[in-house]
Amino acid sequence: MNQEIHTCDCFTHGFTVNGDGELGCVFLSAWSFGRAGQVLSWGDRLRWCWKILREGRPYDDDLVLEPEAAEKLAQALMGAAADASAKQKPVL
Repeated sequence: MNQEIHTCDCFTHGFTVNGDGELGCVFLSAWSFGRAGQVLSWGDRLRWCWKILREGRPYDDDLVLEPEAAEKLAQALMGAAADASAKQKPVL
């Protein structure tokens, strides 16, 4: 199980990736650090506190993928990274 939080370049978001062999699924969980630019109402603050006290972790959003879908996502990420890092050569 991978517990590393992969941080967004804006430093206010992150995600974790976990595989569950028993369920045969991959979980991609999105997280917000701090307020992430949002001001929480008192009701939201109390709800977050209750969730942390009850479950030991703040709210998160999960993307649940079958192994094949996780591999497709990995290929898409690698393709996007290659496109983003491709530098155009200057025309002489």
